[in-house]
Amino acid sequence: MDISQFKIWISILLIIDFLIVAGIFFYLSGIKKELEKKIFEKASKNALEFISPLFEEAQKTADKFDILIKEKRKIVRDLNEALDSRISTLTFLVNRAQNSINSAPVQNSRDLEDINPVYSSNSKIFELADKGFKIEDISRELGISAGEVSMILSLKKKIKKSF
Repeated sequence: MDISQFKIWISILLIIDFLIVAGIFFYLSGIKKELEKKIFEKASKNALEFISPLFEEAQKTADKFDILIKEKRKIVRDLNEALDSRISTLTFLVNRAQNSINSAPVQNSRDLEDINPVYSSNSKIFELADKGFKIEDISRELGISAGEVSMILSLKKKIKKSF
């Protein structure tokens, strides 16, 4: 065997070795991709198993919240209807009282006390206001809220204007 044949055999062996190494490389690359795919699928499945109950619980909570909101809206609607009814009743009663006051002949403040019991029960407020007491002082003195004192004094002014 001469050297040229020997070189040819070595070249052939090198090519075969190269092809074997390339084949092994591609085979391992395919195995790696398959393993990555399986790992990704398993991780996705685990994540879904973990997240699914959370989503289900969130949906149940959202449904309960929606029911509560509907109930609250119904309560608000019912309260608004009840308030509208009471406002209508109060408006009717105020108009009736105003007509009653307007139709009665008034000659002095004593007559006002007989017509309107609110006027009588709050004469102390009127006395203190006539003496120059401030609303806060009257409130403190009589133990009632400043808003009530203010409202009673403004009603007195309205009643006086109507006469």
